[in-house]
This record gives sequence, C-alpha cells and structure tokens, in this order.
Amino acid sequence: MAESSAIRRDTMACLEASGLLKAAQEAGVDRVIDIKKEKDLIKIPIRDARSDLTHIYLPRFIVEADHIVNLPIFKSHVSMFSVVR
Repeated sequence: MAESSAIRRDTMACLEASGLLKAAQEAGVDRVIDIKKEKDLIKIPIRDARSDLTHIYLPRFIVEADHIVNLPIFKSHVSMFSVVR
C-alpha cells in the first residue's frame, strides 16, 4: 500500500491517527509506503509538453508496478474547499 498525505503532514502519523494503518495491517498489507519519502525516483518525460515542465520524477515502485489501483476519496480539508465557491 502506498499513500501520501497533504503538504507538511506526516503520512504515517495520519494513517495511524485515522486507523487506516491498523486496518491495512489487519487486512494483510505487508508494506506501507510513504510516497513522499521515496528516494528511488525515475525521470519520466512528459509527451507533447506545452510548458516548461517537460518531465516528472516518479518513484520506481510505481513505474514498475504490474497494477495500480487508485482509490480517490472525498476530501474535506481546507485544500479542497479553496477551489469550491
């Protein structure tokens, strides 16, 4: 399982406080990764870049994964509300 908390937040502390870390461990998850702390990054070019942003760095484990399951959740924090008027 891989997760990344909001900017300036500790991912593992958030997972623990929310109970998600315990739930993941009880469900048999053998490794919990804080994406923000990954150091093994791969430079990926952005095809047809239309700005000065021509590449991004992604963690190797994501690039080399056989499958990625994205489970978006409804956000209820200040970052979400800043775009809703």
